[in-house]
Amino acid sequence: MDFKKIIIFIILIPIGFFIYNLLFVSTPELIFDPLNTTYTIEDVAYTLIDGKSEKEIVSGAATKIKTTAWGKPAIGDLNADGFDDAALFLVHEPGGSGTFFYIAVALKDPETGQAIGTNAVLLGDRVAPQNFSIYKGEVKVNYADRYPWESFTIRPSVGKTKVLIIQDNELKNIDRPVLSQEAAQSLIEKEWGGCDLNECDELQVSVLDGEDGVWFVQAIYDGLRDDSVSVRKKIAHAHYANENWELGAVIINEYKCQPNRGHQDFSDELCL
Repeated sequence: MDFKKIIIFIILIPIGFFIYNLLFVSTPELIFDPLNTTYTIEDVAYTLIDGKSEKEIVSGAATKIKTTAWGKPAIGDLNADGFDDAALFLVHEPGGSGTFFYIAVALKDPETGQAIGTNAVLLGDRVAPQNFSIYKGEVKVNYADRYPWESFTIRPSVGKTKVLIIQDNELKNIDRPVLSQEAAQSLIEKEWGGCDLNECDELQVSVLDGEDGVWFVQAIYDGLRDDSVSVRKKIAHAHYANENWELGAVIINEYKCQPNRGHQDFSDELCL
């Protein structure tokens, strides 16, 4: 074998290996694992390792920010690319008294198969997650919360549903109708009556909450023309149906009494 053939042979060996690897050896696909990826909570990145993350609040501090995956992820395609993605609950404990529940999504990279975490969307502080699912490109989350006037010592009992979608690789709430102050005022006056000079001094209407489609409306009738009752407070659900706002059942019906006719704070006890 002459010198030129040896040179050509040496050159062709690595080229042959390159072509063989290109044609017959595929790059191994990474495992899709939503419990081992990075999610963003309030613009801060948290990397889960086996479903857990710990970060120091300040360097050397004993207290740490803890983020943990809660329950089993739901699986389904959320960005219409033909690949299954995942949604999961995250429990975030930033070091204070709060325990914040979030919902987040891991999208599957179609090229590598890797899980790519999104931003996390807040459910609430010390709420009670129930269940969630992925259906037709939406994440539907059911959970229980408290009434706006209840303390955190009260067990969550108000059922709520959050519906989210992926837009531009970001997890977002689906827009819902918003109960304005003006609409609430009209609704109260229509259903419970207004306040003219023959009935009371003032009607104060407040929208108390509007998280995930659950609204509460409060009406306070002050300066009532009544021998026993001075002020009356009513709170009820409000919901949107058939392109109109409607009042639901009354949740709270309380009174303040006239002087010397009973209690002077709001109570459901009747006045004398």
